[in-house]
Amino acid sequence: MGRQLHLGWVVCAVAVFAIFAVGGCGKKKVAGGGAGTGGYGYSGTTGAGTTGGVDAGSGTAGNSAACGTTTCQTGQICASGVCVQSCSMDSECNGGKCCSGMCATTQTDHSNCGACGTTCSATQQCTAGACTGLVCTPGTTTAPKDDAGTDDGGVDKSDAGKTSTGSNGCPANEQCMTSSSGTPTCMCGASTGCGTGESCSSAGSCMCGSNGSCTAPQRCCGGAGCADLQSDHLNCGKCGVSCASGAICNGGVCKCPSGQIDCGGKCITASSDTNCGACGNKCDKPATSCGQRTTGAAFECLCANYFNIDCGGTCVSPAQNANCGGCGNACSAATSCKVDPADSAKHSCQCPTAGNTDCNGNCVDLQSDKNHCGSCGLACPSGSTCTKGECSCPGGASQKYCNLGTAQAPNYMCISITNDDSNCFACGNVCLGSSVCDATAKGCICVDQAQQPDPNKSYCKGTCVDPKTDTKNCGGCGIACPSGSACSAGKCTCSSADQAWCETTPGNYACIDVKSDKNNCGSCGNVCNGGAGCCNKACKTAADYNTLTNCGACGTVCAKPVDTSLGCTVFQSCKAAACNGTNGGAPYSCAQ
Repeated sequence: MGRQLHLGWVVCAVAVFAIFAVGGCGKKKVAGGGAGTGGYGYSGTTGAGTTGGVDAGSGTAGNSAACGTTTCQTGQICASGVCVQSCSMDSECNGGKCCSGMCATTQTDHSNCGACGTTCSATQQCTAGACTGLVCTPGTTTAPKDDAGTDDGGVDKSDAGKTSTGSNGCPANEQCMTSSSGTPTCMCGASTGCGTGESCSSAGSCMCGSNGSCTAPQRCCGGAGCADLQSDHLNCGKCGVSCASGAICNGGVCKCPSGQIDCGGKCITASSDTNCGACGNKCDKPATSCGQRTTGAAFECLCANYFNIDCGGTCVSPAQNANCGGCGNACSAATSCKVDPADSAKHSCQCPTAGNTDCNGNCVDLQSDKNHCGSCGLACPSGSTCTKGECSCPGGASQKYCNLGTAQAPNYMCISITNDDSNCFACGNVCLGSSVCDATAKGCICVDQAQQPDPNKSYCKGTCVDPKTDTKNCGGCGIACPSGSACSAGKCTCSSADQAWCETTPGNYACIDVKSDKNNCGSCGNVCNGGAGCCNKACKTAADYNTLTNCGACGTVCAKPVDTSLGCTVFQSCKAAACNGTNGGAPYSCAQ
């Protein structure tokens, strides 16, 4: 349910007016403003009211040492836990009124509405210097079906379809009341409104149907009562959403048992010829039966021979040239239908020689054919050769055969790749940002404004970064620091002083606990060979774990029980890596 409030503040709000007057609702006035029982306390001259007020007030006249969460300044007093300007006459209040030693805005002040001492009731607010009825706008609620709660006098009355509102726009039996901050709030007894689907009884308690308020994780589903939307098969995910017959509600989703599907509100087998794998998928000729090609595969309509496929009303083999791997996929004269080397469960058109490619009916080697170098139709220039799928150029390794046009309108030329910022040591490799193509680095490097190499920058995926401070490229391209950490001197900072930024595998880094990691003990790369591992940043042996402070394991301290007969501290001993007894009862010291 919503936040619980005490109604005392509502009743008392009517009686809380002046700074020097109130010690508590219905309590005797005192000389100063302390905290009042169930009411408001204000600061005034030195004095104290009874305890238990909503806002505690204390201090001397004109200043409060403690007002809510702050300290009032000279010339201020504490009212309802808020520092306000003190006064002795209206002229000191900048257009407001001086009411009982406190400046008040009579246009909106609940306790001084229109004039000093005019207090609005708990169901009113001060607007333009006049007390007007509060207006709550939480909307309306529909009473649940067959609500036989106290609001029906214990008699089962059908409330289906009824919609009603109570005081000033609140749901039935709720009241619109003001909080200490002046905010209009719908209240059901001591509750700040009722939850979705719940109703407020005449006795002032939230109810779901004929029962009390729902508790988490349940929600109110009107006449259906409280329901767990994650598991209730009648209210699955949302109120009123029923799962199909035979299905269960799991995690707010209706699920049929394994091997079944939901068809028209019923769980039916997915292997039937009328609902094969999907509702309404009927198996007709020539695929006459519902089955699985392999164990665990989806159900589908299959030909009599499960390996065949239905192509336009005829069951054919997907291993034939006319329908290789699928209906209508015919192989060229240069190829034949064989098992696909990339997927043994499929067939594809292949050339007689492994590795060759069908280019418009001709099987060629794209790695060496100068008319189809690297891809079908890419011809090398006269005098050049095709090696490893690339056309050779007169300039040797310093040149490449690149397409300077588009895929639709290609324009291949031999260009120098050692100084081309658009094709830096590879076709299409563009140097971006403040970078240039460098022959020594055989790639893009970062430069300064004078076009000189910048030793403080690294070129990482098209951007020049400082690897000493860049959290995404800390110490090298692609080395990202953990969320919330920083990069300093090319190393990521770790959240603990016992951690260090270490390389776990080549090129991979992480924050490692050097206090206990045997491969990075005390510092990165310090490996504890043999022995008993790493303890407090130092490599240990088995003998090191036979002490009072590391008995059997790092940090295991033997206790120091007190011998009550001697009044001394008797130490345990660590033997065979275990704390045992008090060493024969002989005390080591009587310090305690």
